[in-house]
Amino acid sequence: MQLSRGSGLKGVAGMQPVRGRIIRPLLCVSRADIEAYLLKEETEWCTDSTNLEDEYTRNRIRHDILPRLVEGVNRGAVDNITRAGRLIGAADAYDGMTGLVASSIGNPKLSWEKKHSKNVGITAGFFKGRISFDFDVYRDDTKNLLYSRSIPVTTGFGSISSNMGGVKNEGFDFQLNTKNIDHENFRWETNFNISYTRNAITKLQDGLEQIGSLKVGKSVTAEYIYKWAGVNASDGRPMYYDKDGYITYNPDLADRYWISGRDPKWYGGMLNTITWKNFTLSFFLQFQAGAVKYWSDKTVLIGQAADNNLFREIYESYWKNPGDITWVPKPFYNGSYPGSPRAYDSNTDPGMSLIYEKTDFIKLKNINLSYDFPKAMIRKIGIEGLQLFVNAYNIWTTTPYQGYDPESVGNDRGLYPQSKSISFGLKLNF
Repeated sequence: MQLSRGSGLKGVAGMQPVRGRIIRPLLCVSRADIEAYLLKEETEWCTDSTNLEDEYTRNRIRHDILPRLVEGVNRGAVDNITRAGRLIGAADAYDGMTGLVASSIGNPKLSWEKKHSKNVGITAGFFKGRISFDFDVYRDDTKNLLYSRSIPVTTGFGSISSNMGGVKNEGFDFQLNTKNIDHENFRWETNFNISYTRNAITKLQDGLEQIGSLKVGKSVTAEYIYKWAGVNASDGRPMYYDKDGYITYNPDLADRYWISGRDPKWYGGMLNTITWKNFTLSFFLQFQAGAVKYWSDKTVLIGQAADNNLFREIYESYWKNPGDITWVPKPFYNGSYPGSPRAYDSNTDPGMSLIYEKTDFIKLKNINLSYDFPKAMIRKIGIEGLQLFVNAYNIWTTTPYQGYDPESVGNDRGLYPQSKSISFGLKLNF
């Protein structure tokens, strides 16, 4: 085994036969060698066996391996106005006349955000390119975040732009490409990718552990809410869990708990492409998991106080008699229950887990079927390429989310869902 193309790496490599006559490359390279390699441009590192060339030929095996190690610091820009400027507004009046007033204050000590990035990865190919993959592990630490810091209003302002806090992002990306079948008239290829990511706040203003819904150690989008426990079958009152896991009818702030937030931990997709003679069929599946979303419409649709359209289930399933098992409490005026600080609902944010939904999903995002007319036929009429195709988009979704679309970002109240579409067409190349 030897390194090729003058990579400059000095490694120890060997080939080890294993069961089934599959050959596994073993590689040991020092960090210094890898760092020296990364300083070179337009180089490739691949393993090439000379003494096992016959074995490669018989088993149609080839291994290409390219490691990566990246580390660096990025800085974000800060404009001069934010650093030292004081903006003036003319929307105020004094003594019956138009007046100018300072609307914001600058911060001459403001500096760049700094993101420290680390990435380790590998690209590898096997069996003459029949199987290949990319795998990367990363970590980004962002410090000196730009943040609007609250200051006493006696200064004449409510906030000032400051460098404060930090966020950590880490995870991995994996992509697998396979040629499952590769014959002259029939081919089947699969491209699969999956990513895992998580973020956490590492620092907040003035060393505080928590500011509102932001807490050191928790995700940026994590939510701090009351935990719904259902409806008391005896009297129809809404129930909650306290911080010790016991049922309560009057939860306080200390009884709230953290949920993961709207950022998915897992996401990815899979594309299959099948070709038979001049026909090509491809379909793409997309997925995500590990996130929850505040379903804005639910605060209205379960509201017993607001003058809105409601779920039919609210009318049919609300508590009526002792012994009824339901998730809809006994109606009270304005949705406010005696002893409970949480309105069940009107149009305000009830801040309870009942309103949050998992947004895990698997979607059949796209299907495409095409036929390419033989070139020998179409060139007779002066056409270089002619393709007939049909394309279907957003065909099928499975998800526990009850709203219109688990992919939606932000407030989805009244959001129009993604539509299904089917299109036909001809593609001409002259």
